[in-house]
Amino acid sequence: MPVTTTPYTREMVMIHRVFRREAAQLRRFVSTTGTGDVARARRLGQWTREYIGGLHHHHALDAALADVTARLGAREETAGETERDLMADSVADHQRVLLEHLLDEEQQQQSPGRVLWKVFGQRQYRRRVAALRGGTR
Repeated sequence: MPVTTTPYTREMVMIHRVFRREAAQLRRFVSTTGTGDVARARRLGQWTREYIGGLHHHHALDAALADVTARLGAREETAGETERDLMADSVADHQRVLLEHLLDEEQQQQSPGRVLWKVFGQRQYRRRVAALRGGTR
C-alpha cells in the first residue's frame, strides 16, 4: 500500500460534492412526492436512510438531520401533504446547515493545516520514514 505524503484534501472535496448533490436531490424528491403516494414515500424513506447512513460515517448528525429522521415514519405511513411539507422544511434546514459545515471544513483544511503540513509535516515525515528505512530512501 503506498504511503500518503499529503492530507486527503481531494478526497474530502469529492465526498463533500457527493453530500451536496445528495442533499439537493433529497430536498427535490421530498418536495415533489405526491400526496397519498405511500409507495414512493417508502422508497424515498429507504433512500433517505441510506443517505443518513453515509453522512453519519463522515460527520456527526446535526439537529436538522435528526429532525428529518424523526419525520420519516409519519411520512412513509400517510404520505400526507402536511407530513411532506414538514419533512421538506426539515430537509431544507439540514441542507443549509450541511452546506455551511462543509464550506467551513474545506476552508479550514486549506488554510493553516495545509500550510503547516507543507512547512513542517513533509519534512518530519521524510525524516521518520528515512529513520525507519535505516537512513536510505
